[in-house]
Amino acid sequence: LSERILLTRSPESFGPMIAEWAVARVFAIQQQFVSLVDAQREHRWAPRDIARVAGTRALLVGTGDIGSHIAASLAALGVHVTGVSRSGQASHPAFSAVHTTDKLADLVGEADWIILSVPDTPASRGLVSREVLQRCRGAVLLNAGRGAVVDEQALPEALDAGWLRAAALDVFVTEPLPESSPLWNDARVLVSPHISGLTTVDGAADGFLDCVASLERGALPKWVVDRARGY
Repeated sequence: LSERILLTRSPESFGPMIAEWAVARVFAIQQQFVSLVDAQREHRWAPRDIARVAGTRALLVGTGDIGSHIAASLAALGVHVTGVSRSGQASHPAFSAVHTTDKLADLVGEADWIILSVPDTPASRGLVSREVLQRCRGAVLLNAGRGAVVDEQALPEALDAGWLRAAALDVFVTEPLPESSPLWNDARVLVSPHISGLTTVDGAADGFLDCVASLERGALPKWVVDRARGY
């Protein structure tokens, strides 16, 4: 598109909704909901050793509006939250520290939860590579950003090798996720069909009217896309 055409992001804040998606999966995995449901279906009394979420460590890749809401939700549960972003600047007091993305491989080994909420840009594509996954030490990977950020082909190996103990994935390189993908049948993976943040009619309409009002005042809408960054 011509540079004369103004592009904006979806004006609706997906932060609260995606934070709920992330917290739900953190609890589902930590409290072993899937295995308990399987045991119930088979009428088996199967006690589990359940570890607390409080006191665990989360590494959030992406510290914008979405990442900040996730950080606040996890910190309220007693999770120690560290962030990774392009700028390395803290965006919310829930982050104990924020590092630049070039430190990612050095940080994943200390994380219990690695939560992605970054867009698909040339800089983020393949950010969580096989080499980065190999540095993990039994973390859980949650992806509510974009599928291209992760080396999806390396995930089965990462799970089998113990680099990851589980994954919760809402986004994929190809959507819908192909029926042939091994991720469907892996009990350690929670698959959801790109539903962590949904646009509502009211939210889109309110945002559109806000953009129009800004332009009528001679101001730029606050959701203008930076073409150089890609978001």
